[in-house]
Amino acid sequence: MLQQRLLDLGWKESVSIEWVKDLMKYQFLKMETANEKTGEVITSIRATSSLTTSEMMDFIADIQQWSAETLELYIPDPNEQIELI
Repeated sequence: MLQQRLLDLGWKESVSIEWVKDLMKYQFLKMETANEKTGEVITSIRATSSLTTSEMMDFIADIQQWSAETLELYIPDPNEQIELI
């Protein structure tokens, strides 16, 4: 759904399923780690496979909210049925 909506909004060539997944991970799974000695901060992206069930549910909710607010796209819950037009 996200991929199709981004394509509809004009994001063409590079919008693959993997690109969309990476975009969502970049948006919501960033984590900063500070070096205790130097104070240097490095930003990394968490793997979805490392998420707990609760963290995955939060990740999905974040995507749903972002999609609704940013893309005007309603994404149903995994167990929710919607009528496709």
